Amino acid sequence: MDKELTKLENTEYECDYNGIVGSLQYLANSTRPDIALVVNKLSQHLTAYGEEHWNAALRIIKYLKGTINFGLKIPKTNEINIEIYTDASYGTEYDRRSRSGMVILVNGCPIVYESKRQGVIALSSAESEYIALCNCLRHTKWLMSVISQLFGLKGSVIVNIDNQPAKHVALGHNGSKLARHIDIRYHYVKEILEDKSINLEYCDTDKMIADIFTKPLGKNKFEKFRERLVHEF
Repeated sequence: MDKELTKLENTEYECDYNGIVGSLQYLANSTRPDIALVVNKLSQHLTAYGEEHWNAALRIIKYLKGTINFGLKIPKTNEINIEIYTDASYGTEYDRRSRSGMVILVNGCPIVYESKRQGVIALSSAESEYIALCNCLRHTKWLMSVISQLFGLKGSVIVNIDNQPAKHVALGHNGSKLARHIDIRYHYVKEILEDKSINLEYCDTDKMIADIFTKPLGKNKFEKFRERLVHEF
């Protein structure tokens, strides 16, 4: 599915590929974060798609039909609990770029989530994680501002990351050699962390929920992380 196409390979039958992917994108952005990754990948081939892309879109529809009762659930509570996860898959895209994934859960419900192909080629897994962290912090600062205005949220939040070298670079711990070639715009991370309103914490890969937004997972792991994102009604 990731190969780069230059022309339509599927000419044997007419199909509204763009329409279907557009509908799936709307659903992924609204109530079904569990399909965000694959839908984003399909959306990269709107002008040049093959039969495999069409079949993948149909497979998503079949999956949705089997999980039609799944959706987002916001529990009723007077407290606000924020969980933030960021992850990246290194060099997994067709052009050897990496993919960023992040999710912000408020009281267990994913409010902000994203699966996005990175705009630059990372030279290491730590760099790809650092770029993903930068993107995650942008969303985090925005959401914290909104929640602060609505509910008067005070204190700091924790961002979970499963890459120790990227964490050390962000915190300025012996990471100068690793970070010297990283685009200066991504060092927005350090500026954000300096005010202590956001802290980093290492998260074991087996508990990294954002993994579901970066690469295909096995059935057991996919369902494990899906349970943290959507619920059956």
